[in-house]
Amino acid sequence: MTFCIEKSIWIAASPEAVFDAYCSPTSALRWLGAQLTIAPRLGGPYVVDMGTMGVVDGTIREIERPHVLHHTSGDVGEAPGSLVQLSLAEEAGGTRLMLRHDGVAEEGAERIWDHHLARLAIVAGGGMPGPDFAQLGWSEEAVGLGYFTSWLEVCEDEA
Repeated sequence: MTFCIEKSIWIAASPEAVFDAYCSPTSALRWLGAQLTIAPRLGGPYVVDMGTMGVVDGTIREIERPHVLHHTSGDVGEAPGSLVQLSLAEEAGGTRLMLRHDGVAEEGAERIWDHHLARLAIVAGGGMPGPDFAQLGWSEEAVGLGYFTSWLEVCEDEA
């Protein structure tokens, strides 16, 4: 059984800032809590490395900076995984982010998206949300020391 998740959030930042935060490997450490490998072009990779928790392969299916990004998540070989559709529109001096995630295999994914979109809003607005694993109750061992070290290096670079 799969699920479809739809989310909408207003973010106090421009569509360009939100798009760039979503697609930036440096920003992904802050809001997603993972290493991101991306080539922002049609057919390019959108790969999330969560350390000891695994790697989620994806491919960019549609991209129109700064308003549209569609990518798969959880590709296995040639078989595409679920589809994440991100749409951004200017609204009230900020951005309305609309997310649709089709083909989600786990029920808890809606809570996970709520968590990560709130963090994305902070990062896109220029803030620092803090280490992700702490907010989710994950231990440093569960995430992997490499992630924690990478996150600290990003924070030190920003200081």
